[in-house]
Amino acid sequence: AGAPVGELKVGPRKITLSTDGAMRLYPPRHTAAPQTPAWRVLDKAATNGQLSGQVVLIGLDIDQGRAVETAQGVMSPVQVQALAARQIWSGASVSRPNWAGYLEAIAVMLLGAAAIMWSQRLDFWKAIGVAALCSLALLIASAGAFMAGNLLINPMPASLALFLGAFSVRGGRSLGVVLRDDSVRGSFHGSLPEPTMKKLREEGAAEILDGDYRPLSVLACELRLVDEDLEKLADTPDDVTKLIASACIDLRKAIIDAGGAADQAEGGKIFAYFNAPLENADHINAACAGALRLIESMDKVNAELEASPRLRGVQLHLAIGVASGDCFVGPMGHGRNNRYSAVGPAVDMATFLRRQAEYYGPAIICDETVYRKTHHHFAFLELDRLKTNKSDKPTSIFALVGNPFIKSSKSYRALDEAHRKLLAAYREGDVETARVYLLKAKESPGAKIALFDIYEQRLREMAENGAPKDWDGAHSVVV
Repeated sequence: AGAPVGELKVGPRKITLSTDGAMRLYPPRHTAAPQTPAWRVLDKAATNGQLSGQVVLIGLDIDQGRAVETAQGVMSPVQVQALAARQIWSGASVSRPNWAGYLEAIAVMLLGAAAIMWSQRLDFWKAIGVAALCSLALLIASAGAFMAGNLLINPMPASLALFLGAFSVRGGRSLGVVLRDDSVRGSFHGSLPEPTMKKLREEGAAEILDGDYRPLSVLACELRLVDEDLEKLADTPDDVTKLIASACIDLRKAIIDAGGAADQAEGGKIFAYFNAPLENADHINAACAGALRLIESMDKVNAELEASPRLRGVQLHLAIGVASGDCFVGPMGHGRNNRYSAVGPAVDMATFLRRQAEYYGPAIICDETVYRKTHHHFAFLELDRLKTNKSDKPTSIFALVGNPFIKSSKSYRALDEAHRKLLAAYREGDVETARVYLLKAKESPGAKIALFDIYEQRLREMAENGAPKDWDGAHSVVV
């Protein structure tokens, strides 16, 4: 076999063929050609004057023979051959040069890369819009090449590359967001309240965990065992660590159920933050309610300890400081070490108040801000007036002793009245009057706390030595 035909010439007209000798058929808009039954051509007696000087092709129609699918519909083979003959005679050909495939491949690579680059900088729909405009430009250029030089350049691969570039970036972003949100949910599971976790699950809005500066109500909590219980458990240290760990889990759950974010610190220390990550206009009330819930949770833990043969007689003690103020709050750490935490004066004050619980006796101690915002709703007792190293102005601290039901009880009202009068007399230096109200306060139910022993000692010293110089009823402490 020889080399394939490279071109056809009919007079001055030339048609270039493909490397395998094929010609691309370009059907005109109107494909109708004169037709006549074959017997008329073959019958000498028939009148065939209209065919004089014409080229006649004989073949089966689509009813008798096979059909050929073309861009202009179904035709019989002889109709296709007639169109090809007309195209050869007229010299009208459609060419696809060898370099067309390389051009299309280069366009796919370059435009696909360009689509990825601009999709990383633009919003998804803007990137799609740019891809659509570029595809339209490719289509116009392809049509222009066809109309001007009968060149066949396929714009579809490059157009698909444009859209695939935009969609691949969008898919990568979506996958990245999903992976990041899964990581966030895993890192903060058991630390954030359910409304926050639900929003993360349903909306994937990890941005709500971004750092912020806002008002927070902070609970600083600490679990501890008294020295006698520590000595009792000295031979079973594993029991101590498991006990603290289990109690911390219960406290974290109680914090989350109350709507706070739990932050495990060292040992048996836990912080709770209200008004973050999601905002809560009533966060101070929520913090007080959460603190009371923690006491209830600890009572249940101690009841379980009393029922345990190994730990009977051991009691966990919980101290809580509650303060409110502006803080920086957000994730602080990376990976598995990530914590949702806060820093600010309110955190320092809550920590200081937590340390005072062992000294004064009540388990929950609050600052003035918390008291002012919630004293109409919860039961409080003023503990002391302090001057801290961070402020020259004296500040009062308060014990949160109960919920609204306790606040409305007769026993609380009697204790509160006696205690108020005790403090007023003490701050005026009236020892005898203060002692009278101290006795009344100590007769009230629930008054067996270190607070009244402290004031009894202070009154004794004041009776012996008199009030200090420049006495204003405040004691100096270091926060």
